[in-house]
Amino acid sequence: MTSRLFSFACAGFLLLALLLGGASRGEVIAPDIVGLLALPLLGWAIWRLRAPRPSGDSPSAEAMAFAILGGCFLVGLIQLVPLPPALWTALPGRAPYVADLAAAGFAPGWAPISLKPQATVSALLTLIPAAAVFLSLRTLDQPGRRRLVLVIIGVAVVSAVVGGLQVIGGRDSPLRFYAVTNPEPAVGFFANRNHLAALFVCIVPFATLEVLEAAARRPAGKMRIVLMLALIGLAAAGVAMTQSRAGALLLGVALLGGVAMAWRSGLGKGRGRLMLAGGAIVMALAALSAPIFFAGTFDRFEGGFTGDLRLQAAQVAAGAAWTYAPFGSGLGSFVPVYMLHETPASMQNTYVNHAHDDWLELLVEGGLLAVAVMLAFLIWFGRQAVRAWRRHQAGQGTGGGVGARAASLVIGLLLAHSLVDYPLRTAAMMCVFALACGLMLAPRGDPAPGAPPV
Repeated sequence: MTSRLFSFACAGFLLLALLLGGASRGEVIAPDIVGLLALPLLGWAIWRLRAPRPSGDSPSAEAMAFAILGGCFLVGLIQLVPLPPALWTALPGRAPYVADLAAAGFAPGWAPISLKPQATVSALLTLIPAAAVFLSLRTLDQPGRRRLVLVIIGVAVVSAVVGGLQVIGGRDSPLRFYAVTNPEPAVGFFANRNHLAALFVCIVPFATLEVLEAAARRPAGKMRIVLMLALIGLAAAGVAMTQSRAGALLLGVALLGGVAMAWRSGLGKGRGRLMLAGGAIVMALAALSAPIFFAGTFDRFEGGFTGDLRLQAAQVAAGAAWTYAPFGSGLGSFVPVYMLHETPASMQNTYVNHAHDDWLELLVEGGLLAVAVMLAFLIWFGRQAVRAWRRHQAGQGTGGGVGARAASLVIGLLLAHSLVDYPLRTAAMMCVFALACGLMLAPRGDPAPGAPPV
């Protein structure tokens, strides 16, 4: 009973995170609410993890995942440690701040590595919802895991409906929930159309996972197969409504990944060939109709990328990363650091709140220590993904190799999207990412005899 209650608590929290965690600007209070609600779930998950349980993965894989999660928090905590004046004033990039203090008649005092400690604390707090989801997933069984995947799918369906109404309502639509947002394309429950597109793209592997699980059940799963294939079409329509260029490109990658999942899961034989053939026909029709449904997106490609804000922001951010290397400027400090390094040639009439390249922004704020944590994650992710795609097991759903393949696609798609945007700066997409990371590990088994109940 307790495990079932915990499972529904996880599903309820994920639902709230997807509905309220769609913004990344500091002045929006909804993500803070998500962070506060994550605290009891995080404590509950840690309490449930106290009981050692066997897992289908090696203990080292789980231990490395926990170490990487701890490393994410460690980066920010180190940046908050107060340093003596002689030490922090000698850090790269601190000379202008020392000069400002001298001009104001103040002597340097103790200060941390972070140039904006409050923002670093806020950045650490935004990691709590993702940590709660990941640790919770380690204690859930396969039905509980699948319930969370269905929550994401359900929110995506509702987001498509809301997004369509937003497009119809235009700039004055009351369904645009954030003051600073894209005024015409669909944004759903997000402030940024690219982040809604990222959600739709992630739905393709999850829907494919449901199709494969239904196919393994033979006649009982026919209706679910039809519904999930329709969902993939809805996701494509949703991406078209966002007019996101990255979303359109990654949608094609996601569709190819879904076909690879089906083939690798043993649907290349018997009647499974009919499903693959049907999927190929759907993809062909989608490609032929793309110029119509993605006309708005294709128009955005015509201007090229030479004058794109992302390129100019990346140039400024790269200079800042070099200035503050190897320690970084502090998590959450990007905006003031960017303004300090802007030049007259790079200034635009647009407020730059992120680098639109999360990898580069992480280097600016976190320095080499953050890069080391990211490299450790990529190594862990690569090993788990290779292991998942090498398995010949089918029909395991969210509890085995097929679920790990879907999760690997979701993680890869979000990492790729982060090269040109910042979807993981929202609590909503960070929770989706954390859920996918949890699916990369097999669920823990039943408690050992004599273990305390959870």
